[in-house]
Amino acid sequence: MGSRCRWTVLITAFFLAIAIVVVAVVAVPILKTLLLKKKLKDDLVLEKGQTIYDQWMRPDVGPMYKVFTLYNVKNADDAKDGAKIDLEEVGPYYYRETRQKFSPNYTEDETVVRYKQNKYYVFDRNHTAAHLDPNVDKVTTLNAVLATVVKMYLNKNISETQAFEAALLGDVFVTHTVTELLWGYTDNLIKAAHSRNLYQRTNFSLQINNSAGDYMQWSAVKTGKQNSDEIGEFVEWDGKKQLGYWNSTYANMLNGTEGFFFRAGLKQGDNVSVFIDDLFR
Repeated sequence: MGSRCRWTVLITAFFLAIAIVVVAVVAVPILKTLLLKKKLKDDLVLEKGQTIYDQWMRPDVGPMYKVFTLYNVKNADDAKDGAKIDLEEVGPYYYRETRQKFSPNYTEDETVVRYKQNKYYVFDRNHTAAHLDPNVDKVTTLNAVLATVVKMYLNKNISETQAFEAALLGDVFVTHTVTELLWGYTDNLIKAAHSRNLYQRTNFSLQINNSAGDYMQWSAVKTGKQNSDEIGEFVEWDGKKQLGYWNSTYANMLNGTEGFFFRAGLKQGDNVSVFIDDLFR
């Protein structure tokens, strides 16, 4: 009887040990995964001391480039007389982009951080074709400032006299170097339009470089402290909680992050939203 009991105990212990091993083999990886997910969520918060905070303040995700291709009007004089415009492609010109956020400040509950951002560009000689020089190459294009004044007149925002005075100072087409068109030039029309409050800036440029405080408004994103899945999502951009550039409420919504990072635990097939400020979408 005692021998039988001992065998029963041994067999029970054997199977119990196997069960413990099986549970350990299954449970340990699951536990590690859960702990890793928790660690990731704890780290995915935009606050000082976190690695992701430094990456957010000054993104270092490898070289970022903005590429510009312009179109030169070859027959500007004939075009003003009604001829079909003859365009010539000029470029592309490569510029390396650097972003730097500054003046971050948090809401009282630290769920949202507001900031300003500086984006500046440096011409990249290595990626641009050797025969292209933005400081030398000239492009003739539509006078955007004059077109703006004409549109203001058509929308009845300015008087006929104001529009006529502006027209006397500006030509339909302007010719400038690529550098001037991209980063800024001024002329008599721009000066006059600015002095008459018809044009806010003192120069015209296709792109703002090394953005001055006059051109920047506050932006705000979620820190992820309340919900790590929402980290980096915009709640305000350039002083706007909703865009005003499109013809529908949906298109004017602020959705997504800058695209430098997303929520933890993404799987293949998951949808993510990115707001691209250059496209206002």
